[in-house]
Amino acid sequence: MAAASKENKYAAYLSLRTGYMNTPSFYFDMAAWFFQQKDSANGNLILSNLAELDMENHELYKLLGFKLKETGRYQEEVFVYRKVLQWRPQEPQSYRDYGLALADAGMYQQALDTLYTAISKQYDGEVMSNYHGIEETIVTEINQLVTLHGEQLNLTGIDKKLLHDMPVDT
Repeated sequence: MAAASKENKYAAYLSLRTGYMNTPSFYFDMAAWFFQQKDSANGNLILSNLAELDMENHELYKLLGFKLKETGRYQEEVFVYRKVLQWRPQEPQSYRDYGLALADAGMYQQALDTLYTAISKQYDGEVMSNYHGIEETIVTEINQLVTLHGEQLNLTGIDKKLLHDMPVDT
């Protein structure tokens, strides 16, 4: 890649890709390389290729969502985490990830409603054993949303026992 001219770097990526078509780490590494080269257009394009690898791999999509957040592509982050939630509605983490993505995208009411759903929904006991302590984390995130964006939020559906005036990072 380093030996290719600036105009041919993406073509060099394409020629390398044939040997790594089903290797997610290749796409993450290549995207990171393009971002380091200050070529975010191609870095983002390569990240989008990840979604085509395994159409219902929730773990891969979560990694993709994290990278999209990292690169400030919040609308795409919302799309990715919505897909994860569709595939994994039985897990509170899916609601949490989607809610936080909505907050990143400035959709604060939807974020609040989704996070509240995450802690008010009934889950299988075995599932919840894998998410010990998630309720406390989500309550903190709800309160952060309320502290930062309360004037934009309708809180009538939220149990008032969960709301606390908390110092939060801005």
